[in-house]
This record gives sequence, C-alpha cells and structure tokens, in this order.
Amino acid sequence: MQAVRAFRGGERGLGSPGVVDLPLDLLRSDMFMTMRPVPDERIVVIAGTVWPPLPRAD
Repeated sequence: MQAVRAFRGGERGLGSPGVVDLPLDLLRSDMFMTMRPVPDERIVVIAGTVWPPLPRAD
C-alpha cells in the first residue's frame, strides 16, 4: 500500500498504477486460470522476483 501512496504522491517513477498492481494481478490470474490455490513456490517467485524491483523503479 505504501508504494501506491508513493506513486500517487509522485515520489516514485513507477510508470503507471498498473505496474504497482502487477504482483496481485499475477496471483489473481493464477487463481482464475487453475481454479486452485496458488502454490507457495509461485508466490515466492512473484514476491521475490516481480515485486522487489517495482518500488525502486525510476
């Protein structure tokens, strides 16, 4: 949530609000496509690979 506030406040150059939503969108897509809980391994990949660069993106 802090990244969203920073984006709205102009503190970070994240490109667009869609970029901030990307990790949750990936999880939601996995849930709807498989109709099963997202495996822990997939959450680790999203949280460890996709999310960390976003708050620092300029």
